[in-house]
Amino acid sequence: MTTAPMESRALMETLAAVDPAAQTACADWTVHDLVAHLAAGAKEIADLIEESLAKRPARATQSFDEREAAFRALPDEQLRRAMVDESRRKVAATKALHAGGPEATFDFTGRPFTAATLEMHGRSEAAIHRWDLVGDDVESAVLLAQPELTRHAVEVLNTLPILAEAPTARTSQAHASELRIVLRSPARPDVVLTAAPRRFTLRARRTRLGQRRRRGHHRRSEPAPEHLGAPIEPASHHHPGRSVAVGSSRRGALAARDPLAP
Repeated sequence: MTTAPMESRALMETLAAVDPAAQTACADWTVHDLVAHLAAGAKEIADLIEESLAKRPARATQSFDEREAAFRALPDEQLRRAMVDESRRKVAATKALHAGGPEATFDFTGRPFTAATLEMHGRSEAAIHRWDLVGDDVESAVLLAQPELTRHAVEVLNTLPILAEAPTARTSQAHASELRIVLRSPARPDVVLTAAPRRFTLRARRTRLGQRRRRGHHRRSEPAPEHLGAPIEPASHHHPGRSVAVGSSRRGALAARDPLAP
């Protein structure tokens, strides 16, 4: 029997303890809505893998509204049983895809996914949606500090421009040609996320402890870019657009993680 990833176990334990009518950090979503999102996503992925393995003609991934409406309409107890059932289907379908070898793929949201990529995506989704339920607690800090989840998030958002979290959407919402978000942790290099209209990039930036910071920028000693799973761009002294320094309170798939954490 395969053990569920720790992110999934943590999400399920948290879901069992929260009120279905409680609001989440996802705009306009209650806990019930979030469970419907998880159930519908698991069903759609299982359906797509099964159809691909059966050599049926490829189809477009259903939109959130198309696949979630029927689940949202269920009573909460029935919805939670459906989420478990569809999650089991997804796990079984992923194993079947694995059996086809590391190059076997199916199309999901307009890009090919291998079984390994899908498993990483499931871990990322579980960690993020647990944060949506409870926010910054000790367990979220552990789950969201895993660098492989940040690498995956950057890769997925760069290759799925239809998502609201993708770089084109984010820069458009901010009315800026470029955004920079600086993730800061004590005694660690800053992690700089740059969002341009077509791509997110990540890089590390080392600073002197205690050095004065002015106007949202700070001088650097010995910049040391590190490969974080996305293209590394050299630091520049001037960036058109906007720059935001983020402290310990963070939101979302990227801003909640320190990619340099061990």
